[in-house]
Amino acid sequence: NGFRWWHRTDKFGYRNPGDRNHADVVLLGDSIIYGHGLEEDSTVRSHLERMVTLPVANLGQQGAGIHNEYQILKHDGVLLQPKLVFLFFLNNDIKDLTLNLNEKDRSRFLKIPIGDHTSRYISTDRKVTRLLMAWETACQDPYIVKGGIFILNSLTKKRRSSLYPEENSEPSGLSVANPEDRNETREQISPDPYLESMWRMLPPFASNSALQQSMKFHLKALLKIKDLAENKKFKFTYVFIYTGLPYDDLFLHILKSFCEMNNINFLNMKSTFENAQANGHELFLPRDGHFTSKGAYVTAEAL
Repeated sequence: NGFRWWHRTDKFGYRNPGDRNHADVVLLGDSIIYGHGLEEDSTVRSHLERMVTLPVANLGQQGAGIHNEYQILKHDGVLLQPKLVFLFFLNNDIKDLTLNLNEKDRSRFLKIPIGDHTSRYISTDRKVTRLLMAWETACQDPYIVKGGIFILNSLTKKRRSSLYPEENSEPSGLSVANPEDRNETREQISPDPYLESMWRMLPPFASNSALQQSMKFHLKALLKIKDLAENKKFKFTYVFIYTGLPYDDLFLHILKSFCEMNNINFLNMKSTFENAQANGHELFLPRDGHFTSKGAYVTAEAL
């Protein structure tokens, strides 16, 4: 969208100005925490580190959702022995789960006990992987091909005002899951009046089993991260980034209620952002939607 920035990673591949083997604070999120559109010294990580004068690690990853963030925390985050871990929710996180994981993988995750952090839920087909590697190397990696695909998509793809179009169509390749599937260990998620009743009947979840399953995955992942926090002795806080996009208020209601019922620290950024915007501050980049430096600063200040 016309924004440029310098990209530099630490030895683990995350966007940090230097290598560290310890951090008091760990940030988990997608591109808005990574710092899309910003120089490193304007990211949430950088602002927060200057405020608290403690080492802060940015483990944000562009395109990440709670599946990725759970894996990053489990494999890399805990190695930093943090005292505080903040995980950020953005409006597209539920929809991204339908794209990043198939129905079987999400279902397999829902059957794993909350305290089990070793069982795999991602299916792999080595034969298919070998066939795809040659295609990806030859046709997808060259930047000239990527550029051509990007331009073609830009010219032909209709722009949508919402990440959750109302047609409620099933994503390609996903089968419709039966809500009453007895193979899913539904008791693993603490009782929530919105989990099995209210939000299932509302857009964007109504008649879209993939999104319903993705929300259940998201809630289960929060419980698993809470369990990790208790085992590894760090404080876990879930942060809701309010953008005003469609369904933000519904997601806020579901997630806040779930966190309250399950004793998960919850930081709601809605009123903070609305107050800052009422005072004339631009928190999101124009034509883009990621944080401005001021948006990152306001978020760090709230943390």
